Amino acid sequence: MSIVRRVKINAGIGMVGGVVIILAAMGKAVILGRYLDLESFGYYIICLNAVSIIKLILSIGFEPTLLRFIPEFEAEKADHKVASLLILLIYIASAISLLTIGLVFFGSDWAAEMVYANPTLAILFKIMGFATCAHVFSGISVGLLRLANKFHLAQIPPIVGGVMVPLLLVYLEITGGLKLESAIIATAIGEALTILLFLILMVSCTRSFWSFGGRILSLKPLQGHFGELRNTLGQTSLFGILNGGSEVGGVFLLGIFGSKTQVALAGMAVSLSRPLTVLQSSLGSAVNPEVSRLYAKGEMGHLLTFLKRYIRTVGVLVCLGILVVPILGPLSINFFLRPAYLEALPVFMVLVISYGLTLVFQPFLAVAIMRGEVGRRNMLVSFRFIYLGIAVWLGIDAMAIAIVLLIGNLSVRFLNDLPLYNRLKKLANHSKNLQAV
Repeated sequence: MSIVRRVKINAGIGMVGGVVIILAAMGKAVILGRYLDLESFGYYIICLNAVSIIKLILSIGFEPTLLRFIPEFEAEKADHKVASLLILLIYIASAISLLTIGLVFFGSDWAAEMVYANPTLAILFKIMGFATCAHVFSGISVGLLRLANKFHLAQIPPIVGGVMVPLLLVYLEITGGLKLESAIIATAIGEALTILLFLILMVSCTRSFWSFGGRILSLKPLQGHFGELRNTLGQTSLFGILNGGSEVGGVFLLGIFGSKTQVALAGMAVSLSRPLTVLQSSLGSAVNPEVSRLYAKGEMGHLLTFLKRYIRTVGVLVCLGILVVPILGPLSINFFLRPAYLEALPVFMVLVISYGLTLVFQPFLAVAIMRGEVGRRNMLVSFRFIYLGIAVWLGIDAMAIAIVLLIGNLSVRFLNDLPLYNRLKKLANHSKNLQAV
């Protein structure tokens, strides 16, 4: 099967799953926006942001590490190395999950009282925190499914968990009226169910490697790779923290220095832009493994052609989406939500442009990982925290967070992705000249 056909099939599967996830996420946003008052929704976003902070702490680069090393080990027919790598990642994930449980248990009361001056939030933080403490294993599961070309299975956990939440919210509203506490419990159930299904899939994917018996407990087969493993895990984990930290950190600071209304507007704008983040995840799951394989095989010409087609196609779709938003946005908010959320529309527009840029240039992260150049990208992403500090100094609000994300995205695209594209062109030309000789 050709690479383009494989990407189209996987992207199609991702689109179908993405549509279901998007509808579920939008349904959740509509239900919460209609039945919770603005202040309660602001507190809901604060609790949800606490979960995002936990996920940020757990954003170890397991998935890109698997994509980086397993194709190489499979090319060497070194199944013992694959098994040892999986065991190493499972050891790390287990240790981090246990530490997270302790962090949630002891840190929730402190955060509720000292940061938000609202002790009643402590129990809500604990409910959401304990529901997501094993989130780190999902990265291993998704990476294995992508490499095994079982992309359709990776769609099941987020679909089931995502659909469960709005159904529970509707049930709670019908039976007794939706409140902040019941909304948090419903969301926690959806998170826990998603993680449980990912754990089941991970066990299923790794079952064949248990035939190695006692040898899989040894990490000796990885000798000679620990330096590269440490660098890949470290840099990709740092990228995840830096990339998500500006958005999560922005909402966190907004909850401290801004009003709950601004938190609610920022949260609603992020919720409305959820389709782009889901699309980004779905396309990334289809595209990134192929980019990694092409680079690993040294097929620079094919890689460059593939990147050109991807950028051209996705770029046109993103531009069309940006043109549609100003027309459909006000109509949708007036029809589904309270009129107060119309103030979130300009914030939503800026986020659409920002997430759209990320979508267009998404494959360059996989290229940077394969080339060992994630450190440069991390340095540029870290500039967002400088922009965020300036926003706090000037007076932070929902729009300031969106502008910080947009400027940060532009910095990475112009200073990292475009130069990387030019370097790939030179490599492709060099490869072509060598073949001609």
